[in-house]
Amino acid sequence: MRIVLSALFMMLASPAGAQHVALGRQMTAEELEQEMFGVHLFGTVGAGQIWNECIEPDGDTLYTFGESQSRGKAWIPDDGSICFNYGGPDHCFQAYRSRDGYIFHGGETVWETTNIRRDVEVCTLSDMIG
Repeated sequence: MRIVLSALFMMLASPAGAQHVALGRQMTAEELEQEMFGVHLFGTVGAGQIWNECIEPDGDTLYTFGESQSRGKAWIPDDGSICFNYGGPDHCFQAYRSRDGYIFHGGETVWETTNIRRDVEVCTLSDMIG
């Protein structure tokens, strides 16, 4: 019992434990294909850091995090995750439905949406604020 409690404490005390949120239902590859293209997602990660990701219908993306911005590509592999690449390594996430939108879980990081705009055709930097 002591080992179990010790492991639980370490998990809750870790940054990953601090970011723990109740994940909703995991989305299927088909749902991701239908909902993740032509969308602009706004959200928070970690201790409330702001991010937003605009995904054009063809998968071209514009991503901002703090003062940085990147253009890249999004796609849905056969395993049902959603992946992004900005000229470096791929970043893939499991996506879950939440009460307010979506939760993306990759590794120890949880990205939550706070606002969603649909029917986006083109992502521009001027649209990334708000």
